[in-house]
Amino acid sequence: MGKDFPQKQGGAPMNNDIVIREKVNEQLTKFSESLSKGLNKPKRGFIHQILFGIQASKDIKLSEIARSLQERIKLIKIRNKTPSAYAG
Repeated sequence: MGKDFPQKQGGAPMNNDIVIREKVNEQLTKFSESLSKGLNKPKRGFIHQILFGIQASKDIKLSEIARSLQERIKLIKIRNKTPSAYAG
């Protein structure tokens, strides 16, 4: 009440957290696209997820990045899969 929040399509008000989250995600997407230019789609997606995970976890350890992504896969499987799938 009294605050004017941006409106989404359909007229539902957005709270500040959602506005900030969308803005950060938009900037992150642009940055990851510039970093991964020329890579195939799976690798581009990997770059975006890693950057998002680093930002969300505020850590560069793979286990913390994986936790922040909240994937439904065991952390050991992520660790074992990642280096071989995306190296070189």
